[in-house]
Amino acid sequence: MFTENKRFTIKTLIFKQPYNNFTSQLQRDAEQFHDRVVQNLTGEALTLFNQIWSIRQDDTITRLAECQQIKNAYR
Repeated sequence: MFTENKRFTIKTLIFKQPYNNFTSQLQRDAEQFHDRVVQNLTGEALTLFNQIWSIRQDDTITRLAECQQIKNAYR
């Protein structure tokens, strides 16, 4: 019979790998998107895209701060 800790460990292992696969795929897709867009932009459009990309990649700011920074980037 499983103890509670073993059950938790088994559940964690069951979900951990699919979650890691999913997040890795999201990251790869985002990087491919970034590369395709950067190849097709120049000048101010490229500068603005890179500013927005950097803001969106910053996990240390709140959603509100992110929106405000993006709004300011358009000015």
